[in-house]
Amino acid sequence: MTTISGVGSNILPSVQSALNIDNQLTALQGELTTGVKADTFAGIGPQAGVTIGLNAQLSALTGYADTIATVGTRLTIAQTDLTQLSDIASSVQGSTVGASFVVGSSGQTSSQQSAASQLDQMLSILNTPAGDRYIFSGTATTQPAVDTTDHILNGNGAAAGLKQVISERNQADIGATGLGRLVIAPATAAVVGAGAALSPDATGTGTVALTGTTSLSSLGVKTGDTIAVSDGTNQTQYTVKAGDTVDTLAAGLSNPPGAANVTVSVQGGRLQVQSTNTTSTVTVSDSAGGSDISALGFGSGNTTFAPPAANPLTFIYGQKLIVTVASNPAQTVTFGVGVGQVSTLAQLQTTLNADLGGTATASVDANGNLTVAATAATDSIAIGGNVSPAVFGLTSTSAPAGSTVSISEDVAGSQFGFKLASVNSTLTGATVTGPTGSLDGISVGFGAAPPNNGDRVNLTLDLPDGSTQQVSLQATTTSPPGAGQFAIGATPAATAANFQAALTSSVGTLAKTALSAASAMQAGNNFFASDPPLRVNGPPFATATSLVAGTPTNTVSWYTGENGPTPALSTATAQISPALSVSYGMRANQQGISWLLQNVAVLAATTYQPSDPNASASYAALNQRVFGALSVPTGTQPVSDIEASLAAAQTTMKSTASQQAQTQNTLTDMLQQIQGITQDQVGAEILSLQTTLQASLQVTAKLSQISLVNYLPATA
Repeated sequence: MTTISGVGSNILPSVQSALNIDNQLTALQGELTTGVKADTFAGIGPQAGVTIGLNAQLSALTGYADTIATVGTRLTIAQTDLTQLSDIASSVQGSTVGASFVVGSSGQTSSQQSAASQLDQMLSILNTPAGDRYIFSGTATTQPAVDTTDHILNGNGAAAGLKQVISERNQADIGATGLGRLVIAPATAAVVGAGAALSPDATGTGTVALTGTTSLSSLGVKTGDTIAVSDGTNQTQYTVKAGDTVDTLAAGLSNPPGAANVTVSVQGGRLQVQSTNTTSTVTVSDSAGGSDISALGFGSGNTTFAPPAANPLTFIYGQKLIVTVASNPAQTVTFGVGVGQVSTLAQLQTTLNADLGGTATASVDANGNLTVAATAATDSIAIGGNVSPAVFGLTSTSAPAGSTVSISEDVAGSQFGFKLASVNSTLTGATVTGPTGSLDGISVGFGAAPPNNGDRVNLTLDLPDGSTQQVSLQATTTSPPGAGQFAIGATPAATAANFQAALTSSVGTLAKTALSAASAMQAGNNFFASDPPLRVNGPPFATATSLVAGTPTNTVSWYTGENGPTPALSTATAQISPALSVSYGMRANQQGISWLLQNVAVLAATTYQPSDPNASASYAALNQRVFGALSVPTGTQPVSDIEASLAAAQTTMKSTASQQAQTQNTLTDMLQQIQGITQDQVGAEILSLQTTLQASLQVTAKLSQISLVNYLPATA
């Protein structure tokens, strides 16, 4: 049987074709709207893996760009802050030039009061957060960097501020007598040796230039390290404390009971170790692998010192030295190895002091220079015997009563007051020696021939802040003598008395002016540059000899941020590329910043009494020092060093950002080629499909209208 199918079954393919075209058209319109070929990676085909990788790289670059922008903002703020700190410090420095001394009720000048206000501005800058963090607090980004101005200057309850630390240090430096911790003894008779060249005991001398006041920390010796000297049998150890000086170390190592028979002292600007007998070998060591003693001048090959093969005193064995004080019995020393005889310099000093019984004191330095000084001003001294006086550096063998003036430091190893650095003289007929001994004593002995009019003696003094001052006294026949002069008397004793009075006056004035200013500067250094702050180990303060670390309960710590061992720059880092990071951390206690704060604060904290005749000169000396300090001396970190470190980070970030922008553009182009479309092409495809769809629909419509009835013949 023949079957005739309907027309409807033949239009189904046409309808399906139209639907397919419509789906293509919808997809193309979606591409035109989104700008990409597909909503899912599956729609991209084999390029899906590449697309995932490109998107990950672009996401990372966006993160790096955000980091660079955030850190860049912080660094811009930091650079502005540092510039402001420098500008304020420069303003304070300018105010110290030609500053008038008019003290108000507060005990300060208007310049000092202005300095206090400017210090407050500086501290506010350091405590102003950049966004969500304090940028001058190291890793403690949620903690303000510094304490308040009031606490720093005036203290906080029982915790002392800078003003109190300055006051205590001033008392310690000037001393109870007002002479800057120097002792100017009444004129007595003295014979003083100089130029001897004996060293019968094992002796070692360091190679590093230093003074007794040189701080161990400045040489690189660390607090807590141990330095030792040995005589081959016994050892003396000293543990370094905060604030220790070379003098402190020398005093701690020198011949304590039951320990090494070794003395340690500063001789000729070098540290010297010496055995107290002729047989011991002296060895110097430390707990830091040799680095500490090397810093002191005892490096490799200069740590062990054997005694000479032969005792240099053997050439005077059998000879005698006779010392006579006034009308007291003569005291005779015989050189040799017999009972009661003397074979070493240490024995000579011990024997003479015992024999003289307090009528005079004797000292012998490491080279054999002998000094004998009468105790009473009315006693004379005579040296005799058959040993040549030149062996012990003596050019004069007698001294009339009251003819020698001596000046020395008050306590060996003290960190305070003046330190006697040197002396030179043009005084005719006078014997001038020193500094020698543990107290760096200087003596000026006037002989029978009086000084000439205009002759001078000049003493150079080291001050606590590292500066030096000179006391210069001129002999004169003018009566009364002027400032800085002393009258030539009719006798050596009269001249010595006049010299002593002039020296006492000059040193006293210098102590209340230059030393007072230097003391304030050093107190500022103790407070700002040490962590914890250092202060005078007292009371009593006027006789103190050392510094002690403050505690949180008794001393304000001005810096309140993090202060760990990590370098300040490394306390903040940012990853700005897969292989590159930048460091941009800061602490307010970095020297470049703290140095400015310290010196502005010292000016703001020092006070004066209007009735003090030396106040104006002391203020001028302080202004001079603050001006010099704010010029940032060589060896001190300037703020520009910190700025340069930050600028380097900014430059690196700028360069990296530029490179990453180029990379981002390239990756975006690659991604666009895979995912993106060409709008003109898609538009053309849409028009073509729309035309095809329209034609398909028209054909389908016509087919749907075809019927067999239309082709059958009509019936009546």
